[in-house]
Amino acid sequence: MAETPPGTDPKPMSLERYFSVMVPFLAGEGKAEDVIAELGDTPSSPKRFRFYQQLMIANRRRVMRAVFPSVEHILGAGKFEAMIDRFTRERPVMHWDLNYFGEPFSEWLEAQRQASDAIPSYLEELADYHWLEYALKSDGRSFDPATHLVNPVLEARRYSWDAPAFVQAVRMKTAERSPEKKERLVLIFRDPRDLRIKVYDPTLAGLVALGVLSGETPPTAFAESGLDRETVLSEVAAFRAFQIFGDGAVEAIEACW
Repeated sequence: MAETPPGTDPKPMSLERYFSVMVPFLAGEGKAEDVIAELGDTPSSPKRFRFYQQLMIANRRRVMRAVFPSVEHILGAGKFEAMIDRFTRERPVMHWDLNYFGEPFSEWLEAQRQASDAIPSYLEELADYHWLEYALKSDGRSFDPATHLVNPVLEARRYSWDAPAFVQAVRMKTAERSPEKKERLVLIFRDPRDLRIKVYDPTLAGLVALGVLSGETPPTAFAESGLDRETVLSEVAAFRAFQIFGDGAVEAIEACW
């Protein structure tokens, strides 16, 4: 068997091998010298590798601070950064858009709470609300009231804590240390008039109408829920005014009677 020439890396390079070494390093684990030794010669010095590692850590913290400000408000800067660093090690960045690094944050917080009583449940709800704000704001779909019955840039959530109010209070710098314990069912949507993310508290009539117009609920649900025509049409008109429903919503609901 021929010997490996001096200076030749005996391990074949592959993307799998590269990422297996670089992903943990960029998450803050390991030394630059070990990475260079594993991947082979590079024109970059260990000092530059360490700088890139610290730059990535700082960028992740910056992004998470911008997307999840109420979580940092509750934890404080130091604990928040420590949590983000741990989150990074367990959920490495794999998306080309660094903003999507936070997409599984709420799910991760829920798992942390289930494993430890030290994590309050409202953190995962706040993270979920924050992420919906970002996801809806960057959603590529549009809503044309003239052609759509329902605004497609919309999500429904039932929270055990008043996450929307607390997030708003954090932005206004009037927040307490934790959100109010209050069950709240909300519709979170992007208003096409100003592209802002807004929150609406629907009634039963509105929710049933939303289900009917979305094709997820049969029209018989109105009668089965004990809802009368006037009550439903009043809520449909409110949905239309808030740009949740399109121009044809009232006519489509009237046809259900």
